[in-house]
Amino acid sequence: GMEAINARALARKLGCSTKPIFSVFANMEALKDELIAYINRYFGACLAQDEGEGDAFLQTGLAYIDFAKQERQLFKILFLSDNIQIDSFTELVHPKEHAFILKDIQSPDGGEEGRQALFMNIWLYVHGMATMIAANGLALPDEEVRHMMKNVFHAFYAFMFPHT
Repeated sequence: GMEAINARALARKLGCSTKPIFSVFANMEALKDELIAYINRYFGACLAQDEGEGDAFLQTGLAYIDFAKQERQLFKILFLSDNIQIDSFTELVHPKEHAFILKDIQSPDGGEEGRQALFMNIWLYVHGMATMIAANGLALPDEEVRHMMKNVFHAFYAFMFPHT
């Protein structure tokens, strides 16, 4: 994790002294901030690979879980550390960032609020699966993950919109 990153270890890995590191970064906090930004960009690129292939909500969830499988340490740095500062779960839903997903969710009343609430509830489930994979090495086959995600979507949808 991030706590293992220090100037001496990084310099040793790069085959140099710590001086070049601190000529680029003011301190270790600045280096770690840049590293987190880089990991975030990489994560975004991983999610974007599957955009446009069918159900955006399902594809994004599968890509998120795949990132947890393939990049366990990076997932932990981004999502299982002190890097995320939120005060409520509703802060997880950013309409502008998630517009391509929210548009695929059909709300009976056509309201944005219902779609956002459904997204938030299901995303917490998806995050739970990804966390179990990243933290515990849980090996779920892709088809099982796909099946579970579809089931939970239908269950939450029926619960939240019972008259449809």
